[in-house]
Amino acid sequence: MPNKCFLSILVLATLFNLTGCYSGAKATPAPTPKEVTSTRPATSAPVPMVTSSPTPTLTPLPTSRPASTPTTLVHTGARRLELVGQIGGSINAVAVEGNYAYVALGPRLVVLDISDPTKPTKVGQTGMLPVSAVWRHAPWNLRLLISDPYVYLVDPAEELLVVVDTSDPTNPRQVGYYDTPGNAKDAFGFYVYLVDKLGLRLVDMSDPRDPRMAAYYETKWKIEDVSVSGQYAYLAAGKGGLRIVDISAPANPHEVASCEWRRRPIGPIVVREVTKIPPGVTPAPSPTPAATSTRSSTPPPLLGGRYALGVCIFGSYAYVKTKDEGVRIVDISDPADPHEVGVVDSSDPASAHGERYYDCLQSEEGTISGHYRYVPDRWQGLRVVDVSDRANPHDAALYTSLRKASNVVVFGSYAYVAAGADLRVLDISDPTDPHEVATVRPLEERNLGYDTIDFLVSGSYAYLLNCPYCNGLRVLDISDPTNPREVGYYESPNERSSFSDLFVSGSYAYVADAGQDVLRVLDISNPTNPRLVAYDAVREISAVFVSGKRAYVTTVKAGRDHLLVVDVSDPTNPKQMGSYSCYNPQSIFVSGDYAYVAVDRGLRVLDVSDPTNLRSASYYDMAGRPNDVFISGSYAYVASDESMQVLDVSDPTNLRQVGYYEMPAEVRSVFVSGSHIYVADGEGGLFILRFTR
Repeated sequence: MPNKCFLSILVLATLFNLTGCYSGAKATPAPTPKEVTSTRPATSAPVPMVTSSPTPTLTPLPTSRPASTPTTLVHTGARRLELVGQIGGSINAVAVEGNYAYVALGPRLVVLDISDPTKPTKVGQTGMLPVSAVWRHAPWNLRLLISDPYVYLVDPAEELLVVVDTSDPTNPRQVGYYDTPGNAKDAFGFYVYLVDKLGLRLVDMSDPRDPRMAAYYETKWKIEDVSVSGQYAYLAAGKGGLRIVDISAPANPHEVASCEWRRRPIGPIVVREVTKIPPGVTPAPSPTPAATSTRSSTPPPLLGGRYALGVCIFGSYAYVKTKDEGVRIVDISDPADPHEVGVVDSSDPASAHGERYYDCLQSEEGTISGHYRYVPDRWQGLRVVDVSDRANPHDAALYTSLRKASNVVVFGSYAYVAAGADLRVLDISDPTDPHEVATVRPLEERNLGYDTIDFLVSGSYAYLLNCPYCNGLRVLDISDPTNPREVGYYESPNERSSFSDLFVSGSYAYVADAGQDVLRVLDISNPTNPRLVAYDAVREISAVFVSGKRAYVTTVKAGRDHLLVVDVSDPTNPKQMGSYSCYNPQSIFVSGDYAYVAVDRGLRVLDVSDPTNLRSASYYDMAGRPNDVFISGSYAYVASDESMQVLDVSDPTNLRQVGYYEMPAEVRSVFVSGSHIYVADGEGGLFILRFTR
């Protein structure tokens, strides 16, 4: 007699659920593997494609990139911009093996010693990896997979898998990479398992320097996740529920069972009977198994499936994360005969299944090792959480990085970088190896959760606007850059004040107060006691730049964007002189008789020799939105969205591009000192470039 599987579902308040866990009888038998056209040399073995539908679609499969392909970031242009150094970036993924945590930090893989989890210590890092655009799209989709001694960094946005040899943790190095039309989800043995819209790809990593496609298993559902245990791959197949695929023969994966969840309206309890087909027997096509009811032989129509989003395996159980019905628990002690046993009560982490769920599915948001959970936090860094008491987890350590780099100023041998809410001080005496020497934290009661929006360095002092919507100016003594300390503070008496920009010239600081629509002038001759000496009403003020006896102020309001010129020859009595209408000005730099204004999609050059009659000298159209501009000599350095551009401005009436560098993230700020260009690249960290004229 064939084995039978019954599942009774309880009627809920508004609807009740029906789960069908099917053996191989439910799955359409896999056809004989067929050869697929490959771009590899004729000596390569053909790649089989296996499908769960009778008529698969065969398409050429990609191979690994040639070993000679460069692994540095792309940079093109009439003149070359060279990478000199880089530091920091957001922490986007983590994986743990033994005493080491492997962290995707900006464009690098960083190795941390976690033998003492409360004191993670950096021991090594790779060079720049070819994941140049990952932060532009969905950095949280980055995934790290470990197959000792290799770490695979998976970048679904770039459809790329990077292979890093970590046999020497102090010197991890890239040894290969592979074009992935899917998203790698798991690694087991010599294989990496990737999912795409309609299938599972098995990549042979026995030679990490030359990954090869082993097989492709096609389904009719979108595969969201895969977890491998033993000789089986468990697929979270969206509307297809949980699909169990035998991968004991990697070249011939085939489905052996499945579990699907359906939703019905209020109605009778239904018992569905499924016949299990003995292993090795190929079933003939048959209609969907009949449904019987204690009240009616015709059940209500299905309303739609519960969407399977994720899956992980713990012992004899598969935990399937669904879109709107929590986490389903499936007993897979016999993978060919799975059956649901319950739903995880995630509110009770101390329960048996709750604890496994915590270790299993919750590890998608981090990696659990021993009593600690390692969580990549894009805004804070790598959080180490003590989970020895599952009901009361608490932070044990925080490994921070120079992340969210939004502004940079160079003074002497030090670079000052606004990174999130912090001000980081870097020693750049060797531009190829910048390293952090100090960090200034925000005023907790005022700035927690906000970013430093602007700062300037003048002499032995740094002046900071430490958060948006705040009304204070901080003054730091940086005579010892390794030990900056706050010595002064100015606070607007009006709570509606919102400081948006800052410029320091001589003994005065000029502050754009967007909240009050005024330009504030502060006397900083005594940095420990800044005091207000004047203000000038400027509607919708956003940015300020001072050159000589004039302040140049931008205003931003739909239909009324302007550049204003203000006479500050007497800082205690500022007077407006002239204006020019320009669309959406972002930043301004004045050099000689010209003002260079970064506007929406371009750089506007204005002749300001007559401040009462500003005239346009030229306009340079740019593909991206410029966020900042810096003039040095005959060149304009423009931070434009995802690139650094260099323009020749020797003739301000005829700008031309002479340099270009594609950046990993969104370029926020640029500063030029000597022969080096310092670029605050948001989640990409700080880049140091050199322009070879």
